[in-house]
Amino acid sequence: NITGFNTDAFNSYKSGFRECCKLSSKVIDRQKDDETEKRLKIWCTVGENKKYGKYAIAGAKAGAEYGEKHRGDLESLKRINDFEWLQEQFENADI
Repeated sequence: NITGFNTDAFNSYKSGFRECCKLSSKVIDRQKDDETEKRLKIWCTVGENKKYGKYAIAGAKAGAEYGEKHRGDLESLKRINDFEWLQEQFENADI
């Protein structure tokens, strides 16, 4: 399955943020640390030259930081499902 998330700047940022928040907060059931670290590194470094790539990378880095900071705090982690909150994060990001 292939998901095309790079439809615009916000959706690229949102996708990177949400995925890396989940990875770095370790909320994925039975996730493997080595695989998680590899995926985080790819999200945070690869594809800047692709369409909306800089937005996906910026979102990935912000999401990874947010997930690590709020690990174990399920109320804070649930915010990744609030797209208005994510829009605010995007608008306040230094991209």
